[in-house]
Formats: sequence, C-alpha cells, structure tokens
Amino acid sequence: MQILTRRKRKNKRPPVRPQKHRETIYFCGLLIRLFPIDPSQSGRDCSEFKAVKVASSPIHKLGLFTEEDIGEDEMIIELIGRRVTVEEVDALEKHYQGIGIKECFLFTVDEYDVIDCTHKSNAARFANHSCKPNIEAKIIKLRGKNSVIYFSRRAIEKGEELTLGYNFGLEIGSRHRNPCNCGTSTCQGFIN
Repeated sequence: MQILTRRKRKNKRPPVRPQKHRETIYFCGLLIRLFPIDPSQSGRDCSEFKAVKVASSPIHKLGLFTEEDIGEDEMIIELIGRRVTVEEVDALEKHYQGIGIKECFLFTVDEYDVIDCTHKSNAARFANHSCKPNIEAKIIKLRGKNSVIYFSRRAIEKGEELTLGYNFGLEIGSRHRNPCNCGTSTCQGFIN
C-alpha cells in the first residue's frame, strides 16, 4: 500500500501555471475541468478535429454535440484524461466509491492503459451511449502511445448529439442493469 505524505510549506504558495481556455463544469456532484485539444499535445493539426460542444442531453444530463456537419469516417475529437495502468483501476474505483463518486469515467485503451476522465478531461468525455451510435472510438498511435480518437460512423448533421456504443458487459457476480435512454428504434433497454 502506498502512503502519500505532504510536506509542510513555509507560507509559500506554489507558482500559478496559466492554463489556456480551461472550462469547468459541475456534473453529478463533480467539478470537471475541460481542456481543449492542443495540437502540440496531440501531434495533429487542430483543423483535423471537428467543432463540438457540451450541452444538455435528452439521453443523460449532458452530452457531446457537433457544431458543424461531419462526413462519414471523419476524425472528430481525441479523448483526453489521466492515464493509469490496468492494475490501478480497481483501487481507483474503490477510492472513488469511498469518497462518494458514483459515476466514474474510465476508458480502456489496451491491455496496459486506461484513461481516467472522471475529474479532468475534454469535451469527448460527454459522449453518451446509444444502441444506434453515430460515432465510434478507434485506438490510434500518437506520441508513441495508443490514443482514443472518435470517428463518425455516418454523416452527421450540425447540432446532432454524438453517441457511442459503450459495449459494457455485466460485471461478474452483478445482476445490476443500467437502463438505456437513447430512445432509438433499436434500443435494447440497457447499456450492459
């Protein structure tokens, strides 16, 4: 078990680092910091990403919406968050439960890494589930690491909500089902 200690400071404040274009959203009892994709971080030209926004959603509280028309199989946005190892995930979920966080957002990248978007992420975190999704997550190598990029599955009109198929399975030993609110004609009734 790792124990974290804090050193006492002698009335010195840490230097403030400016963080450009940061937006904070209060969501489900969490204060979430949203950061836009910076081309120097992603290694890609920002013009390749689409204009999106976070807004009220009929599916689940807040959702991700497009601010422009998008063609089929176009790159939309990269999912940004804190990288943790697969081994850290169970302890992280227990920690979140212990401090009262009921909805954490963890995205498995590969057999080694998971992106934790619970507290710090970008707008991509707000893509809701749909049984008939219009976007999909693809794993692409950026900066020497596997990254999660959302791509369109079909042409999407400006103002449409961007939705993913979460592909949740039932957890071992659990009978709890998460209801689906996508409202599509092919809705299966549950996310898992």
